[in-house]
Amino acid sequence: MKKLLLVFCLLFVFAEAHVSNWPLRPSTDLRDDAMKQIKAFTENFPQDAAVTRAKEILADETLQKDMHAWMRPTMDLALDILDRHPVSPDNEAIRKAALIILDYPIHVNNKADEPDVNEKWQSLIAYYQQRALKKLAETVKKTEVPAGKLAIWKVYNMGYIIKSEHHCIAWDIVRTNGLGQHVNELNEPMAELLKQIECMFVSHWHGDHLQMWCAWRILKDGKPVFVPDIPPRKEAPSPNREDKRFTYVWESKEVPAEGYNGITFKCIPGHQVQLLCSLFSVTIDGLTILQTGDNQDKTVFDHFAELGRVDVLIGTCWTSIPRNGLEVAKSCKGEGIERPQFYITGHENEMGHPPTNRESFKETYMRLGDRSKLPMPSFILNVGEGVWYPDGKAIQ
Repeated sequence: MKKLLLVFCLLFVFAEAHVSNWPLRPSTDLRDDAMKQIKAFTENFPQDAAVTRAKEILADETLQKDMHAWMRPTMDLALDILDRHPVSPDNEAIRKAALIILDYPIHVNNKADEPDVNEKWQSLIAYYQQRALKKLAETVKKTEVPAGKLAIWKVYNMGYIIKSEHHCIAWDIVRTNGLGQHVNELNEPMAELLKQIECMFVSHWHGDHLQMWCAWRILKDGKPVFVPDIPPRKEAPSPNREDKRFTYVWESKEVPAEGYNGITFKCIPGHQVQLLCSLFSVTIDGLTILQTGDNQDKTVFDHFAELGRVDVLIGTCWTSIPRNGLEVAKSCKGEGIERPQFYITGHENEMGHPPTNRESFKETYMRLGDRSKLPMPSFILNVGEGVWYPDGKAIQ
């Protein structure tokens, strides 16, 4: 009997155009809505230790006088809640509340005609990401992974680091974009983090997935960076295609690669519009991870039967779950396809986009709906957070 993998289809189909939950608005409007979320937090979680600080923020009249003064205390409140309530089924409700509060300062329109808004926003986001990178550089280094397990950390956007008993690999690692000169504040902790990995897989040639600053630091240590090829274009030939430091991986059909240092992988050819987007299925210590990049190409379904078991699936948060999943499943081909064991979202709050396209945690929760109905555990992580596979517990 054919086993069509409904889950793959549900999680990979490119989202239809959606109405943004974050239209461009003055910072004062975002502040007012953030305060409503904070007030709701105090009412829904009255016994939590953060309620005292939340009430202080709500009562602080100075936040009403300065249109941007609310951003840092709001972010710090959300981060404190998340720090004390790490990934766990028991913490789902309070984490959702915190992540949605966090969305508000992140979605300030830094290009608005407001005094010093871009500088204040860039400084805030640099603080947010630097905090995560320092934590990651320390945690990834010290974490020892037992046989049969994976440690999975979210760095930023679709950037993830995954560690097994004998390997440590990465996908799409970049410094946070959109920060101007503040991006340099991330250099030291990012450099320390990059020392931990053996190799990096890059889904496609977009600046939020491949950044030369990060790639060169991996390459100079003699570690490979696997990237999709770039088809030659007469009107705009790409110099990167001739850069022999990269290892180009692009197949007209799914073909097992020879691998690297005991790491084996397969490349499914996908696309984001016309840009090549490689879906790398990577196996380390007998466990397989598949990351989608920003794929929008439904022909990737044709290759899933050849993948075998996928333990961890990392997909973009803007992938939709269609209402009629059974109809979508009919477009899948192949026999013996297994469902992924773990699902993790990515691409939330990509800072290089305007607020209307900084896909938020709020939108991720809306798209996933009732996650208890998904046929595998699913996880929504903030930057710097990690989760164990297959336990589903937070990495501390």
